[in-house]
Amino acid sequence: MELVNRIKVRIKKNVKNDRRFEWDKELSWCFIATYILGLAAHGYCYLNGIFSHDSMLIFQNDNQLKQQSGRFLTPLYREWRSAFTAPWLIGVLSLMWLSLAVYFLTKLFEMQNKLYITLVAGLLTTNYSLTLLNATYIHDADFYMASVFLLVTGSYLCAKHTWGFVPGGICFALSMGFYQANFPIAVVILMLYYIRMAMENENWKKMLIKAGQMIGSAATAFLLYKLCVWMFVEKKGIRIDGEYNSITKAFDFAETDIQKLIRTTVDYVYDFFMGQNAYNLPRVRFATLVLVIMTLVAVCVVLIKKRITILNKVIIVLMVALIPLALNSIYFISKGMSGTFII
Repeated sequence: MELVNRIKVRIKKNVKNDRRFEWDKELSWCFIATYILGLAAHGYCYLNGIFSHDSMLIFQNDNQLKQQSGRFLTPLYREWRSAFTAPWLIGVLSLMWLSLAVYFLTKLFEMQNKLYITLVAGLLTTNYSLTLLNATYIHDADFYMASVFLLVTGSYLCAKHTWGFVPGGICFALSMGFYQANFPIAVVILMLYYIRMAMENENWKKMLIKAGQMIGSAATAFLLYKLCVWMFVEKKGIRIDGEYNSITKAFDFAETDIQKLIRTTVDYVYDFFMGQNAYNLPRVRFATLVLVIMTLVAVCVVLIKKRITILNKVIIVLMVALIPLALNSIYFISKGMSGTFII
């Protein structure tokens, strides 16, 4: 008995002295902020059986339809989570994935302040995209949030580590296995990180290498996604539906009016954020406009006051101008696939 007690004391001492065993306080706050804000915004939906639209199918037996759409991970995830639409369970899992996404997003942009972490958690949990998702497709909500988590994690790996574009690409491919239309999230996050690098006046070699890594990560993702679709779907004799929310025709621009496609891609973004509809109330549109103006003013201040090379200034202006297109990039490369905006 004395020996056992001595071993326990030694273990406690080693754990206390080893930084690897220290609890990550930032991770804790990510979970606390995300669950508090998430439950405040969507708790009523998670704690009540409010089914509508596709979620009327309470027992989800549409695995083949998901596979035909190229979402090869959905059946595997349902085996783990259950095919029944249990709002409370879906809510817990959705907020878990979002908490982890908040953690890696704040790590990527080095936000350690609790206020900043809370603001990021608020952006990811209280936007009306998630509200609309819970109101209509709650049976898939945790799938989509798992997709968001994988995209944010992949972006973190790609941006922060030299060879991170490989595991980052794997994360992107797995994310598309849940929901392909979320891919622009990674595109925009990496663009924002690239803008930050330019604002910190990184030299052109580092900028070029990082751009190559980001492109390599995207290429890895699409190749691996194609391989996974073949392994988990086509090899089983299931035909991929190239019409409904599919990216099987991605990058095939034969007989496509590129100028018209660019215009409709950007118009879709404008209509989503500034269009008049049931959920986009005047005060929401006004708040969105104010945020856009504040962001543009902040960028202009940086360009004027901060000592940045001409090349990096051009990169910043170009990246900012391309964000509306990037937000809907999956629509562009697939020539019409629409999806829910998360950021």
